[in-house]
Amino acid sequence: MHILDLFEKIRATNKKSEKIALLSANKYLPFLEKVIYLAHSPRVKFYIKTIPAYKPSESLTGFNIGFAIKGLRDIQDRIITGSEAIKRLEYMLECLLPRDAQILELIIGKNLKIGMDSSINEVYPGLIEESPYQGASSYSKAKFLKLFENAKKDDAYPYVISQIKADGTYRNAILSDGDIILESRQGELSYFPEGIPLYYDLREIMGIYNQCVVTGELVLSCEPDRPKANGIITSIMKYYQDLESRPDKENSGILKKFEEKHGNMGVYLQALEMHVWDLIPADDFVNGSCNTPYETRFDQVSYAISELGLTHVKVVETKHVQTPEQALEHYSSAQVRGLEGTIVKSASAGWKSGKPTYQVKLKLEMELDLKIVGFKYGTPGTKNEDWISVLELESSCGKLSTAPGGMKEDLMKYVTANMDKLKGTIVSIKCNGITNTAKGYSTMHPSIVELRTDKKIANSLEECLEIEKSVKTLTK
Repeated sequence: MHILDLFEKIRATNKKSEKIALLSANKYLPFLEKVIYLAHSPRVKFYIKTIPAYKPSESLTGFNIGFAIKGLRDIQDRIITGSEAIKRLEYMLECLLPRDAQILELIIGKNLKIGMDSSINEVYPGLIEESPYQGASSYSKAKFLKLFENAKKDDAYPYVISQIKADGTYRNAILSDGDIILESRQGELSYFPEGIPLYYDLREIMGIYNQCVVTGELVLSCEPDRPKANGIITSIMKYYQDLESRPDKENSGILKKFEEKHGNMGVYLQALEMHVWDLIPADDFVNGSCNTPYETRFDQVSYAISELGLTHVKVVETKHVQTPEQALEHYSSAQVRGLEGTIVKSASAGWKSGKPTYQVKLKLEMELDLKIVGFKYGTPGTKNEDWISVLELESSCGKLSTAPGGMKEDLMKYVTANMDKLKGTIVSIKCNGITNTAKGYSTMHPSIVELRTDKKIANSLEECLEIEKSVKTLTK
C-alpha cells in the first residue's frame, strides 16, 4: 500500500479507534514513521509557508519520498534558507513521483490531515514530542512567598515581576530570516493573511532579533469581551486554514456566513494584536530551556516594541513588586477590571518547558453546580461530530447560562447515549469567574468536572455570585 492510500483510508473515518487500527496495521510501511514525525513533530520546522509552483513529474521512474526526506535535512537545519530553500523544495517536488510529491506537500504544511494528532503516540509510543511551553504553577501560599524570600537575597534582581494574565489565545511567534510562523501551545500552525498589521510589526522585531520565538496571546482591540474575541479569532484562523488547504473555497459562502455572524472580517484583521511577555532564542526554544534571566528577555522584547513604535505587538501590563502585599494589590486590581488574574515571576529565572515554581498563577478558580438544559454535537467534519461535546447549563433560577466543553471521549459517548435521562442532571464545572454581558450572566473559561448524580438542585445566580466573592481573596 502507498502511504497516500493509507492516509485516504484514515481520513475516511471519524472514529478514533478505526484510525488507530488502520495506522497500527500499516505502521511498518517504508518511510511512514519518518513522514509522520516530520509532519507532526513540534521540533521540526521548515520555515516555508507556501508550496512553490512546480511541474509534476511525468516520469514513471521518479524518486520516492525517501529522496525528499534526505533532501529536507538542509532546510530543517537552516543550512539553506529563504529563496534557496524554496528552490530546493521545488526541485524535489519535480523529481518525485506525483503521489510522493503530494506527501511532501503535506509534510511542509506540517499537517497530514488525518485527524490523529493526539493519537499518533498510541501507535508509535513517544514519537511526537510535546511542543515546548512554559506555564506557571498553581497558587499556593508557600510558593508565592518563596518568590519574595529569594528576591530579597538576590542583589541583581531584588524584586518579583507581576504581570496581567492575558486571557486571549496563546501563540508562539517564530521569527526566522523573514519568515513568521504562528503556532499554538500544541504546535499547531495558525493561518492569517500576510498583509495584516500584526505581521508587519513582527517583521519589524525580526530586524532587531532574528531566530527567536516571541511568546504571547492574540487579542482583538475592538472586542473587550475576551471569550467572544477568542471565538472570533478561532473562526478567522479556521477560515484561512480552509483556504490554505482548499483554495476553491474562497468564493464559497464561508466568508458570508462568518460576516453574518460576526461582522466584517477585515475590521478584525486590522484589530488583531499580540500581547507578549517573552523572547526566547530559537535554539533554546527547540531544546526546551534557556539560561538567560527573565528580566533580560523581557527587556529585549520591550525594547524592540518601544524602539520601533509598534502598535499591534504590545507587552502585557507589568509591575515590579517587592512585597507580597504589592503583588496582591496588582491581582486585586486585575479582578476589579474583570480580568482573569496575574502571574508573579522570578526576575532572575531562566526559561524551561513545563510549569516551574518560579512562576505562580494568582487566578480566581471556582466550582459551580449547574443543571443540564441542552446538548450540542461536535462541529461537522471533526472527529466529534457524532458525539455530544458541549453541555448547555443553567443556574437553578435560569439567570446564568454557560456551555462548557472539554469532555473526555468516554464521557461524550455516555452523554450521547443517555441524553433523555441526563436532562436536568447537575454538573460540576470549574471556571475563572462570572461575567455579565448584554446576553445575561455567564462564566469565564468553563470546563466540565463531573456529573453530580448525588445532587438534585443547582446553584442559583445569587449563590454563584457569593461563591465568586468568597474565593476572590487568596487564602490557600
